[in-house]
Amino acid sequence: MAPETDTILELDNVVLGYKRSVVVHGVSIRIPRGGKVAMLGANGAGKSTILKAISGFVRPRSGRVLFEGEDISKLAPNKIVGRHLIHVPEGRRVFPSLTVAENLRVAAFGVSGDPQPQIDRVLEVFPNLKKRYKVSAGLLSGGEQQMLAVGRAVMAKPRMLLLDELSLGLAPITARSVYAALDEVFEDGLSVLLVEQNAKLALEKCEYVYVLRNGQVSQQGEASDFNDSETLRAAYLGSL
Repeated sequence: MAPETDTILELDNVVLGYKRSVVVHGVSIRIPRGGKVAMLGANGAGKSTILKAISGFVRPRSGRVLFEGEDISKLAPNKIVGRHLIHVPEGRRVFPSLTVAENLRVAAFGVSGDPQPQIDRVLEVFPNLKKRYKVSAGLLSGGEQQMLAVGRAVMAKPRMLLLDELSLGLAPITARSVYAALDEVFEDGLSVLLVEQNAKLALEKCEYVYVLRNGQVSQQGEASDFNDSETLRAAYLGSL
């Protein structure tokens, strides 16, 4: 199946698993260029596994992952990063012993050009990081570490971002402040695939939704179609 001309990322009947266990059963999704798409579902539905497959950390057992029309299913993670497809995994994986400044500069390694304009952009989007610029990442709050994790992704000049559970472990007010800053990150035609347990936050930021249940797409549609809590609950439970 050839990708549509406005599609930046496509999963074509992808099957994923670990050892003898199959986790994702023939999932097909499309992300339009410049689109903001959420992937929702209960724990264990296969959402994070799909992101790992897109970024090269899990090889599909069958099916294809296409990025900008190219099959990247067998590429190593560093080759995928080189295509500016950037994954922010859950768990705020920053370098705790390095300062904010050092974390940002390390993230720019291998990216052509002067990193300072990108650093300035990150500090503009996340002013808290500017205040903590010379502080070790391990001393930052959970929310600040999440801002730094996203900031590191911005340093790589992404064409597309994969964001995994940004609100995980954060107080509601902190999670909302992190998401508020994403409005600027999401500008300039950036394509985004967002995995998030907090459906309300995800629906506010995305235009289209895939709901996963037991490793399969159970529902999909415009984000506005899922704003009703009963509709979303039914989709999670598979009763739609």
